[in-house]
Amino acid sequence: MKTLMTLAAVVFALQASSDVPRDAYIAAITMSSGSSGHACAVNGLVVTNRHMVDYRAKGDDSPPSSAKFRYEFPSGQVGRGSTLRISNVADLAVIKLDKEPPFGYAKLGEKPKVGEIIRWVEYDFRKREDNFEARDREGKVTSVMAGMILIEEEIVGGASGGCAVNAAGEVVGIMTFSIRSEKDYKTGAGATAIYGGWWKDLE
Repeated sequence: MKTLMTLAAVVFALQASSDVPRDAYIAAITMSSGSSGHACAVNGLVVTNRHMVDYRAKGDDSPPSSAKFRYEFPSGQVGRGSTLRISNVADLAVIKLDKEPPFGYAKLGEKPKVGEIIRWVEYDFRKREDNFEARDREGKVTSVMAGMILIEEEIVGGASGGCAVNAAGEVVGIMTFSIRSEKDYKTGAGATAIYGGWWKDLE
């Protein structure tokens, strides 16, 4: 009996040490401008959307200023950060944190297929008492084109910048926008792709 209990304890310890929460790589961020969204720790970088940290007006080609923000990971780690660099070709930006992400960085995945399930984290605005709580969501990929992953489910404001994650727990994109079709009024979402060659837009 003692041997079995010891073995069970070892197995539990191994499971606990390797059990990383699904949202461990997604940080909530609040900007100095008052807006809020998310960031994604992936492949050695912390990434968010350009529209989260670039305050320039459309058509303004002047050098962007470094946006400042607070962040918090689900682990409870908090800190401050700033813009590191902004992509010129996609709604992407690399940000710098004052501490390393608590669980390191998520792995980068491959190009998703139509029908594949994508998961993300957004804020929960369904009830007042749940405002800004983390809410897990998922939806099927409807199409993949020109560096965009389109998903059948709508995202809420504040989902921007978070990881778009496949079934294997790998990041394939950064959640970016919602869209509504003109004729049937059905909603959907878009993630900016970072898999494969699209990763170059962050380097």
